[in-house]
Amino acid sequence: MRVGIDVGGSGMRAVVYDKRLKPVKQFFEPWKNPMYNISKKQLLSFIKKMKKYGSIGLGVAGFIRNKKVIDSPNIKGINGLSLSGYIVDNDVNMFAIAENKFGAGKTFRDSLYITVGTGLGGAIIIDNKLYKGNGMAGEFGHMTIKFNGRRCLCGRRGCLEEYVSKRAIQQFSRNYIGKVLDPKDVYLLARKGDRNAIKVFETAGEYLGIGLTNLSNILDPEAIIIGGGISGAFRFIMGGVKKTFNPVNKNVKILKSKLKHPVCLGAVISLGK
Repeated sequence: MRVGIDVGGSGMRAVVYDKRLKPVKQFFEPWKNPMYNISKKQLLSFIKKMKKYGSIGLGVAGFIRNKKVIDSPNIKGINGLSLSGYIVDNDVNMFAIAENKFGAGKTFRDSLYITVGTGLGGAIIIDNKLYKGNGMAGEFGHMTIKFNGRRCLCGRRGCLEEYVSKRAIQQFSRNYIGKVLDPKDVYLLARKGDRNAIKVFETAGEYLGIGLTNLSNILDPEAIIIGGGISGAFRFIMGGVKKTFNPVNKNVKILKSKLKHPVCLGAVISLGK
């Protein structure tokens, strides 16, 4: 058996797979405090507990280089942590590997991958291979979408992540609903037809559409695959995306992720046979 671990903004998820890549066990542990060094100890303890199930691959939210967490804006407590001895990469790269092989991207040669959750991450597949540039390609969440806009956790201003993420939904809910709500609560209202709740997701979608237009014009993918926790509100977000998504190539498809826990699956695929 092999284990894929998704190290995300809300916690750590592990899925144990058999040799046919069928999931046989799942585990989830929330962060005690993702912004403090105690998180390093917590992550290493979680990995240690998973070792008994087999080889481990990890997808980690943030900038990863040479198996070291250079910067994880939403889990700053693990910054500087070395994960040598394991297969480890950015979480969205693992997401892309899985979706490209088994999910919504499997029929496309050139595709982009976006996850929207605590933050916003991205990955690039060219000719069915993950493109990493000098090691950190695909950090779509930290491209400037609004000059001198909101300050991002990465330290820059106006990053796309500040307008399309959990905290962006919370901010927009304050603007349109009158109080700060978790994305799940906004989604429940939107499903009931609440126009203000729908507007929250559509506003985030409008910013996302601008970002996807820029990416499409640069990379000209066949498809863009969207996943992550907030992708559950895909149809409401797409209401905003359709207003602003206007690439030169009008044939680009935007699709929702098809797989359950794709980061974990991608991490296991990366372990090889």
